[in-house]
Amino acid sequence: MILLTRINKQQTFYINEDLIEFIESQPETILTLTTGKKLPVSESSAEVVERVREEKRRIYASRENGEYRSREARDGITVETP
Repeated sequence: MILLTRINKQQTFYINEDLIEFIESQPETILTLTTGKKLPVSESSAEVVERVREEKRRIYASRENGEYRSREARDGITVETP
C-alpha cells in the first residue's frame, strides 16, 4: 500500500496500488480506481508512479529474499483453518 495526500493536503491515506487503473494529470492529479471511483490527490502523477514502483520493488525483493510474510503474519493475527 502507498501513502498519498488528499487534495486539501490535510489528510493522508493508504491505498492499495493494485487498485489504481490510471492516473490523470489535469491541473491536479486524479487517480481512477478499478472500481470506477476517482480520487484527487496532491502528489504529482510522477510521484504516484514512483511510490507504486517503490512498493512493487519492496514486495518483489522481499519475496526473492524469502522475507515475504502475509499481512496476517506481520500483524500477529492467527488464522484458524477448519
